[in-house]
Amino acid sequence: MISERQTGLIAIHTAIQGVVLLVTYLIWISLWEGIVKFRLAGNRIDYSIYAVAMILALVLVTLISKNFEKDIVRGGWERRIRHSFRQAVSMIACLVFFLVATKDVTISRAFLFSFIPVLFLVLATTNLLVPEWLMRKVFRGQATEPCLLLSWPQEEAEGLASHHPDLYEKKTFREWLDDQTRFGVHFVGLLGKDERLQGTPEIKELGEIGDLSAVLRTSGARSLLMLNFPARSTQLNSIIEICETKGVHLSILHDLQVHFGRPVIFRETNGMHLLQFRREPLQNPLYRIIKRLFDLAVASLVILLILPPVALVVWLMQRFQAAGPLFYRQERSGRGNKPFMIWKFRSMYADRDEENKQAIRSDPRVYPFGNFIRQTSLDELPQFLNVLSGEMSVVGPRPHLAVHNELWEQLLRPYQLRSRVKPGITGLAQIRGLRGEVNQEIDIRRRIECDLEYIEKWSFLLDLSLVVATAFQVIFPKKSAY
Repeated sequence: MISERQTGLIAIHTAIQGVVLLVTYLIWISLWEGIVKFRLAGNRIDYSIYAVAMILALVLVTLISKNFEKDIVRGGWERRIRHSFRQAVSMIACLVFFLVATKDVTISRAFLFSFIPVLFLVLATTNLLVPEWLMRKVFRGQATEPCLLLSWPQEEAEGLASHHPDLYEKKTFREWLDDQTRFGVHFVGLLGKDERLQGTPEIKELGEIGDLSAVLRTSGARSLLMLNFPARSTQLNSIIEICETKGVHLSILHDLQVHFGRPVIFRETNGMHLLQFRREPLQNPLYRIIKRLFDLAVASLVILLILPPVALVVWLMQRFQAAGPLFYRQERSGRGNKPFMIWKFRSMYADRDEENKQAIRSDPRVYPFGNFIRQTSLDELPQFLNVLSGEMSVVGPRPHLAVHNELWEQLLRPYQLRSRVKPGITGLAQIRGLRGEVNQEIDIRRRIECDLEYIEKWSFLLDLSLVVATAFQVIFPKKSAY
């Protein structure tokens, strides 16, 4: 019930944003024609097509965004501004793609690009002001949902909280209940006892669980929220039967991820119900195709336009400082731990053969210009050849030596989950500055956490943002790079 209200709120919010953007776009056309006195190329129909493309881009961004509810519905102004920026960048990318794909010569580029700051301003303003206004207007009157809380006594409840009691703190639980009131949920009282609600005068104790039928009738509650699972299935079946007889919506607050110690995902396939513990978006064949096409596009551009001149400069500097082969090849572990030979510009003296030894700060094996290309990650450019051949991806977990895999998998239980996807030239860990020498267990642990986060949260926009961030780091390298 609450999730449906959130989904509806997001849909209405997006519709309002679309209308405001459309009106603003039309006003901007009038300003250019009237005040700026600039004769627009093309006609109103040509510009209307871009208005439709802009609205479609907004809807697409909303559909594929995984943090909309967290950023807009529950987030503060900082998260809403960041979300507005991501929306604007994605929408501009869609418009530019449409402009290039259609090879439109009638539309004024100056007009379109002058609208970009206006676009961001509209998105930010609506994201800051509309959600609260919507919740006040939509979830009131008959839309208010009287809800009765029910808590089984500790001796009759499933003891999940004993595994991780910190996740059941009173403050966090009360904040969650308060948050539901924003969606029109009105808590009429509590059946049973729950220590997390002690000292909460606005939620009154209305009796024992056996009084459920009578309390539902007298309180006018249209929904029931159980705060824990009963220990016996017969007890749960009895509650379900009463709610169905009374026409009351039943929800059960559970935290199976506490019981299993990791997030739980519910799936249904061919009539069978599954519990899964990790999301893997790249198991979707469509997503894999999108990622591969993105890899091929980026790798082709880099190999054709950037790699040749950089290779020439590196080769010349090697002639002066450390004669030897231009490239350095080394065996690494790929997807499914399948070995492959990685390409890199050689950054060490050719007579140093300590392949399995990690580079350290001020490493004597690294020649002067080799130190520069390592700091700027330019030594990784030849790995786009690995991307082109399908052994690597542009974005993904960094490939490690087999000997390091064997060592680190003994320290970290989920380490090998990173081998579920192709290794990448750059990744979430690198963008967060987690690179360089591994001195402590915490160093590799943080990197693995980033790798697993990337695998579970993959999206095309995430890959795109990491590529842009990597390009920025090449120009302004972090201090951890050496």
